[in-house]
Amino acid sequence: MSDFERKVSERLERKKEVKGVDPASSMNGAKRRPRQTDGQEAGRSLYQRLKQAGRIQGL
Repeated sequence: MSDFERKVSERLERKKEVKGVDPASSMNGAKRRPRQTDGQEAGRSLYQRLKQAGRIQGL
């Protein structure tokens, strides 16, 4: 086998390698969704952090 033929065969072998995943594959699991947050609780915790930092004064 000549040097040229060897290089061509190596390139063809590299092309066959899979370099990622198929997004349309049925083997891929569903994307996980983030937990829903409670808006009131998020607001309360933000208020407490700002109050402790001295950026706002309590009512």
